[in-house]
Amino acid sequence: MNKLAASRSDRLFDTANVVLLAAVACFVLYPLVFVVSASFSNPAAVIEGRVWLLPQGWTLQSYERVFADNSIMRGYANTLLYASVGTALNITLTICAAYPLSRRDFVGRHVLTLLFAFTMFFGGGLIPTYLLVKSLGLINSFWAVILPGAVSMWNIVIMRTFFQQIPFELQESAQIDGSSNLRTLIAIVLPLSLPVLAVMLLFYGVAHWNAFFQAGDAAFRLIQAIRLGNAADVAAVVGAHMQDIAWREMPVATARSRCRLLVDAVFKERAEQALPCPERAEAEEASLESFAFETQEQFERCFVRYCEALAEDSMSKKESRNFELRDRLKSYIERNYDNDTLSLNAIADAMGMSPSYVSRYFKNQTGIAISEYVDEVRMERAKELLQKGDMTVKEVATRIGYSDQTHFIRKFKHKEGVTPQQYRRLFPD
Repeated sequence: MNKLAASRSDRLFDTANVVLLAAVACFVLYPLVFVVSASFSNPAAVIEGRVWLLPQGWTLQSYERVFADNSIMRGYANTLLYASVGTALNITLTICAAYPLSRRDFVGRHVLTLLFAFTMFFGGGLIPTYLLVKSLGLINSFWAVILPGAVSMWNIVIMRTFFQQIPFELQESAQIDGSSNLRTLIAIVLPLSLPVLAVMLLFYGVAHWNAFFQAGDAAFRLIQAIRLGNAADVAAVVGAHMQDIAWREMPVATARSRCRLLVDAVFKERAEQALPCPERAEAEEASLESFAFETQEQFERCFVRYCEALAEDSMSKKESRNFELRDRLKSYIERNYDNDTLSLNAIADAMGMSPSYVSRYFKNQTGIAISEYVDEVRMERAKELLQKGDMTVKEVATRIGYSDQTHFIRKFKHKEGVTPQQYRRLFPD
């Protein structure tokens, strides 16, 4: 059978696609090829920039130095262990939760679904989670990593929805033949659910493999807690760091090095932010600079006090800045209330901020919306003008920034309970 000849435009289109995709592939692959080539090259050649594509000065020195550290292999072994055991536990618990919720004859499934869904929107946070793990006796154990994230409600919903697509008549037929619920699940439901099981394995497996992203860096989390002014989180992060050191049974020199790196990170952050040392923490700073601690407990107490002082100072400065911005917003409104173009967007533009941030910030600081405060300022000025009695209602409305007299009257009555005319009669000449 003869093939249709491609037109000139088709050939140009195919050629352009091949060239474009080849270029994209080169851009994506080159960094990976460079890293592999650099790993087999002499470090001096890499530093001098002589490595472009192929290795220069072939050597295995980099790999020898990497694998000389036993923690590398131990880390990979832990990753494989956590990923395999964690994924198996995740899949088992997800199936055990999703299958009953998918059964139409399961009484109370809607209530349980709502209770499970509640956890998708609200969580205890870092401190309650730490206290729970501690109360269960899981600190410094394998299960402290696995059990807190043993099941995902989102994955339960996905699997339950898939189970619901399986004809319920199949399960009823199995029950008629004497099959138990467990046998029905294993012999009928799961073999028909291989696609969703594969997806769940992928989701949970990748999550465990990348769990170091969730754990985060102790120095980063500590600095974030100080910036946010959260003294409780400061103590929790330092405590978790010291527990990790104790669990790994590190040599004294290694433990001191890790603690010193944490202290240096905090000192660097304070220097970059130009934060003065709180007076109440000067003694702790001097001790941390000399680093002459005899025990880990002594270091932890000193370091926690120092970081808590920094966090409290950060919070007080943040509150001071918040009050300053609030006063600026109020002052701007009080100066420009008589402008009929005054709006949230105009105020935000004047402050150099987004309208959504200004609206949310003002309500958090004052308890009322910024539009309500504008109306309050205008109503107070309107009452002053009405008490004088030398202006008409329309003139008063125009004077305080309302271009629509009817709108002003309605606002005034809603605020004061009387119309502007009735309010004026309360103050006869």
